[in-house]
Amino acid sequence: MVGYGVLASKTERKLTIDELFVGHGREAVEHAKQEFAVVLDGSEESLKALDQLVGKIHDKHITNALDEVTIGRESRMWGAYLGNVIKARFGGTWERDSDVNGPASFPLKIGSSQVFPCNWVYKRIVNGSADDLTIKHRVMTMSLTNGLPMSNAASNSSSVTNH
Repeated sequence: MVGYGVLASKTERKLTIDELFVGHGREAVEHAKQEFAVVLDGSEESLKALDQLVGKIHDKHITNALDEVTIGRESRMWGAYLGNVIKARFGGTWERDSDVNGPASFPLKIGSSQVFPCNWVYKRIVNGSADDLTIKHRVMTMSLTNGLPMSNAASNSSSVTNH
């Protein structure tokens, strides 16, 4: 058994950012079910339930301030789920860095556009319902479906950048 563990560790490859965020999305589904009794089924309709769930995290943050590490972890997990729902419809690849939002901003690149679901979730946790995820998703969907360009400023607060 020891030899197998050593062999496995030598042959394992490092996960890509895309694979990592697909995994984070799966974790979100399990966490939603176990901790919040919420079913996230990967559909665009489930994003309302996601927004309500993240709203509960916001309420917790208001009552007893969450530290930045916790907010970052929550943002990546729930943002990964949101991004994977978007990815299922529009395709794309998760990346680590963005020319627009900088290092470790984890954009979802769709063609020449970048979407920032982790940033959306971060803002929803910190700002509350003013940063409703379903509205951002709707604006992003309209932009991607109609090929509308969005400014860099809009990407930080709303949804998409085009390069």
